[in-house]
Amino acid sequence: MASITPVCCGSLKSSDLNPPWWNRRSRLERILCGVAGICLVMVTAMAVALAVIGYHYQSLKTGSKSGDVSLPGSADKLVYSLYNVITPPHAVGICLKPGCVKAAATILNNINEAVEPCENFYEFACGGWLQKQLIPDDRSAVSVFSLLQDDLDLLLRAMIENGIKDTDPQFIRNMKSMYDSCMNTTEIEMLGNEPLVKIVKEVGGWPAVDGDKWDAKKFDWMDILFNLRRVGFGHNILFSVSIGPDIRNNTRHIIDLDQASLGMPDRTYLLKGIEDPLVAAYYQLMVDSAVLLGANKTTATEEMKAALDFEIAIANISVPREERRNISRLYNKMTVNEIYTLAPGVNWEKYFNKILTTKIPRSEEVIVIVPDYVQNMEKLILATDKRY
Repeated sequence: MASITPVCCGSLKSSDLNPPWWNRRSRLERILCGVAGICLVMVTAMAVALAVIGYHYQSLKTGSKSGDVSLPGSADKLVYSLYNVITPPHAVGICLKPGCVKAAATILNNINEAVEPCENFYEFACGGWLQKQLIPDDRSAVSVFSLLQDDLDLLLRAMIENGIKDTDPQFIRNMKSMYDSCMNTTEIEMLGNEPLVKIVKEVGGWPAVDGDKWDAKKFDWMDILFNLRRVGFGHNILFSVSIGPDIRNNTRHIIDLDQASLGMPDRTYLLKGIEDPLVAAYYQLMVDSAVLLGANKTTATEEMKAALDFEIAIANISVPREERRNISRLYNKMTVNEIYTLAPGVNWEKYFNKILTTKIPRSEEVIVIVPDYVQNMEKLILATDKRY
């Protein structure tokens, strides 16, 4: 029979009989208590933070109503971000500077609030402007851009009429000098056509004015264009050359070769022929200009008719505006050497080097906007009498 060892109650401590609350918890209970404590601390911290944010938000909102909204400091970025999220955009940072007020007034003045934008947005956005605008007698149309141009012209006029100053750059001096000479009507009347006659001779002469003295053997249409460019006149007459950003690589600029502008606003005018009143008036202006520079009336009438026919031929080979809307079709990249295969009768190397005043290699890339025009213009030049 097994013996039983008696336990003496006096040997046990009170802590063994009644341990602390924490010691009586299991390991899982202790972990849960720790997590609960951490959550309590976090909730308390968030409550304090939200109270602070709410206070700052209310202050910022009150400030916006009074129009005194400013960007917060770094300590208030959280407050400002929250404010931007829960506050309607129109209530934040309202600009009351003169420029902003004028822009807002212009928009309000241009719209027609009586129209529902979902039904007729154009009338809603522009109806007010259309109702308030009148087309002046000296214009065929007006637009927002033309009115802005008018304002710009007034500013430029005030600047130009302010006299030449010692501090003005040379190009400003040239502009002011030219303006002064144009406004000096007394001297203009005194000199008559002498300055223009001198320039015509300088650039190579005019058959309609020179008559039998004009020598076709000395004529080169390229040299005439180069001379026109040298004295400051437009040179985009048979072809148009410009330099602009490459639409497929805006990190670089590229040469554009395009069809030239005509003497009338659009090719459709010239295609109506001399029977059209506007074309007839244009032709008469050509004749009068030649006579003014010393041409015989009969000679001027004949030669200007041939010149008009040449321009009508150019209009016929020009591409209409409606066919120039597809930018992809107008992007025809070629080297100068490749343009020779398109129109071998033109000395393109000489043409580009003289017009651009910078020597370019035959490997230089050019965007040929309308290849058919370049091809047809070469044929037209070769088939036309040099005199016209």
